[in-house]
Amino acid sequence: KLQLVWQAAEKIYRSLGADTEVSLALRAGPGSLVEMLPQGTILFDGARLNRRVAIDVDGDATVLTGEIVTLGRIASGERVTQGKLQDRWTVRRDGRLAWADALLLDGDIAGALASPAGFDKAVSLGTVVHAGPGAACGLELARDLLDSATGVVRAGVSLVNGLLLARFLSADAAALRAAFGGFWKRYRAGACGLPERMPTIWNV
Repeated sequence: KLQLVWQAAEKIYRSLGADTEVSLALRAGPGSLVEMLPQGTILFDGARLNRRVAIDVDGDATVLTGEIVTLGRIASGERVTQGKLQDRWTVRRDGRLAWADALLLDGDIAGALASPAGFDKAVSLGTVVHAGPGAACGLELARDLLDSATGVVRAGVSLVNGLLLARFLSADAAALRAAFGGFWKRYRAGACGLPERMPTIWNV
């Protein structure tokens, strides 16, 4: 078992033109259980981020990972109006692509966030990914946990090629973080047999 936790949220500062490039690759070997839980990513207004996350799961390995992205320094009253966010994730099982996801916000980000067909005024989004033999069995548990979430956070869960995916979206960044953390600690216990708690350095 391996747990990877970031000490603090990643902060992407305003750019004068160049994109910030972030790449992360994770491979879980047979028989392993890897839990990777970043503290989240905060984009400042005018930030430009290209991020690639590539996860390889071999054999009967299990990976539980996720991320929260917040658009703006919400506590300071800042909102992202311009900039770029390109966030691409892939998960491969035994070398074969099982899931690929890409988000692109570029230019007038404020318009996309305000649109009812887009983020509908949300400023924070979260994703949980569970890959491994027990992922399909965790679907009902995940649905039950999300049904108890507060109304200010929209959330849903699905199963894609044996991977469980939970999504969170909210105009209240603090409420989303609390809902994400509450889901995570209960889901890791019920689906992965881990203690029902968050890492010590996480404040939820």
